[in-house]
Amino acid sequence: MEDIRRGVSKLRNRVIGRVFHELGLIEQWGSGIQRMTAACRAAGLPEPELEEIGSSFRVTFRRERVAKPERDKLDTAIVEFLRRKPGASTSQIAAAIKRTSRATQTRLKRLVELGQLVAIGSSTQDPRKVYHLKQGV
Repeated sequence: MEDIRRGVSKLRNRVIGRVFHELGLIEQWGSGIQRMTAACRAAGLPEPELEEIGSSFRVTFRRERVAKPERDKLDTAIVEFLRRKPGASTSQIAAAIKRTSRATQTRLKRLVELGQLVAIGSSTQDPRKVYHLKQGV
């Protein structure tokens, strides 16, 4: 299993591998495990469990957080802005971090999914939706 975690894997079905590559679902053979592991680590989740069962392969993801999710400079700027101005809208946050509203929406959605922020609005599409830090962040 350690070989798989380092990106060394054996291609079990060359046809499926080639089709996935041509469809753009994989960049290169063996890079997916490393990307999944990095994404879990960034979200504060445990690394995926990898099992080889006969000729099959199983990946199990756990949802319990083992660490605080990692934040880059932009995420940190959003959190710091919301500490100063709780209940800010997407456009207010976008102006503060000097990004477009669309790019900011993507960041905000991800921070909500990571449990860092809470979105308050009448629906997910509410243009008057505001954001608050989740307690303990």
